Amino acid sequence: MRIGGHYVSVDVRAELEAFEWDGAKWSERKLQARSPFREDSTPSFYVWLEDSPIHNAYAGQWGDSGGREYVRGSFVTLLAYLRQETEDETREYLLAKYAPGLVGGNLIEAHRAVAQIFENSREFSRAIRRKPIDFSILKKYAFRHPYLERRGISEQVQRAMRIGYDREQKAVVIPWFNQRGELVQIKRRSVSSKFFRYLSADDGGWPVRDLLYGIDVIHRKNIEHAVICEAEIDALYCMTNGIPAIAVGGSSFSDKKRDLILRSPLRRLTIATDNDQAGEKLKRQILASLGGSIQLNILKFPNNSYKDLNDMPADLLKKCVEQAGTTNLLSN
Repeated sequence: MRIGGHYVSVDVRAELEAFEWDGAKWSERKLQARSPFREDSTPSFYVWLEDSPIHNAYAGQWGDSGGREYVRGSFVTLLAYLRQETEDETREYLLAKYAPGLVGGNLIEAHRAVAQIFENSREFSRAIRRKPIDFSILKKYAFRHPYLERRGISEQVQRAMRIGYDREQKAVVIPWFNQRGELVQIKRRSVSSKFFRYLSADDGGWPVRDLLYGIDVIHRKNIEHAVICEAEIDALYCMTNGIPAIAVGGSSFSDKKRDLILRSPLRRLTIATDNDQAGEKLKRQILASLGGSIQLNILKFPNNSYKDLNDMPADLLKKCVEQAGTTNLLSN
């Protein structure tokens, strides 16, 4: 697999096994499952686990026979979607993990090799400078689509968070701002499927691992208690119902995200990650990272009928946030 100008041997199967697949059928050379990008009643999505010259396919290549917008693509695109990060971050992850095979197995040398690979790239130069994105880019997305309204997000909140719509890509545009209120990332979320994509570093997007959605509001309004959840839509739903919220933007909690919280006005967080295996993992990461530094509450879903906060009726959401118990124990 070619990554960052180098051919790297990636264990595609191992990477995919880290995620839940509905209707999965594993064979030696191929994974077939229901599409992660859309509602799929039959397993019409596939990923090649190794090169297949007969089918003119390579390891990591995927396809969706029932897809309309996203029919096929590269492994980096798929893994970035699954890890909920930019494709640049996924490339860095794969190189850091599999580059040791290129540099004698020394992890420190591997990280140096990764840095060298990106040294002369535009991505590296932009990452070093870390300039915010010009707000004028949002002007071309100054449209509204009913998608978020149907998900229970009010017009008032959409305006406050500068939500837009990309008519060409048919995607809701969700801007991310840093603690200073600077525009640093843009997420496009399809209105007809589950597919989304972040702005690349080449286009000025900052790594999602270094950001928290909604942290600008926390600073601007000097908020001391908020819900922390996975997706932006969950945070927007909380805001619509008068509950301050921030979103991780995925199922991984980095040291940078921790530092953003500790340097903010926040003194109490209610952890409300998704009601699934990935959400449980994220909850434990947050507990381990912030336990003892800030008051942490745990929101408990009343039953398995609700996958995330946006699935819950508004009155039940408010009740669950109010009843969230205080804990600092990883066993909870």
